[in-house]
Amino acid sequence: VQLEAGASAQPFERRPYNVELMLCQRYFSKGFPPDTVPGGSVTTIAAIANSGGTVYTSILFPVPMRVAPTVTAYNPTLGTTGTWRDGGGADPAVSTSPTAVGCVFTVTGATLSATISGSWTASAEL
Repeated sequence: VQLEAGASAQPFERRPYNVELMLCQRYFSKGFPPDTVPGGSVTTIAAIANSGGTVYTSILFPVPMRVAPTVTAYNPTLGTTGTWRDGGGADPAVSTSPTAVGCVFTVTGATLSATISGSWTASAEL
């Protein structure tokens, strides 16, 4: 279905999947496969905690978003928000600093030298 403004209809515009996906990713993006729900056991971030138990890691969004989005971090083991999982079995807190092109994640309270894993979504809906 296509809605048109005005008195006459225009030919239906067919866009390739990759073009339509890029247009949608200006409003919503996630760091895991399209058919996976947020909080599923998917690992999309990997980093090592420093001696203070803090990790700084960043990602770039697939396409620039329309504005700086709201980014939500998901624990891949628990499926909860606001924490990731580390190799020591801890669930350190995650804070985000997003821009329209990417996001810096700050993970605090991680086990020393443990591998950190987690996933994320970014929403810049109207």
